[in-house]
Amino acid sequence: MGADATPIYLLRDVAKAERQPDAYAFVAPNPRVQAPPQSLAVFADSNEMTSDQQRSIHEDDIVFLDLADTAADRPNNIYAVEHQGRVHLRRLTPLPSGLAFTADNPTFALNFIPADQARVLGRAYRIVSDQSPTPSTRLSN
Repeated sequence: MGADATPIYLLRDVAKAERQPDAYAFVAPNPRVQAPPQSLAVFADSNEMTSDQQRSIHEDDIVFLDLADTAADRPNNIYAVEHQGRVHLRRLTPLPSGLAFTADNPTFALNFIPADQARVLGRAYRIVSDQSPTPSTRLSN
């Protein structure tokens, strides 16, 4: 890989002050996507965001996070959040009880995280997956 290659981290390490990238995992830069100044690429580590939707996130997909975007004020966007010592990828969803981070996988539907009980670590702005016909997906802002 060239000098511009982006290292990939484990999702669980996003919350750590000193992160170590996976020693063998890098992704080439995409000239069509402007990376935010404080960005990080991580491996999705569960099937919590896997669903029948075309924009599903599968285990081992690469998710690019904007670490400066921690306001959690964009419903339907996906965020990396820390809750009870574990880091999750979850969608910010308006519920009757207020905003919550929800999983797209129906199996985890009842495992929502109230927004005021989570620490937002960053917002996903790009997903790279080999699970769909279109290998790179840019998320809406």
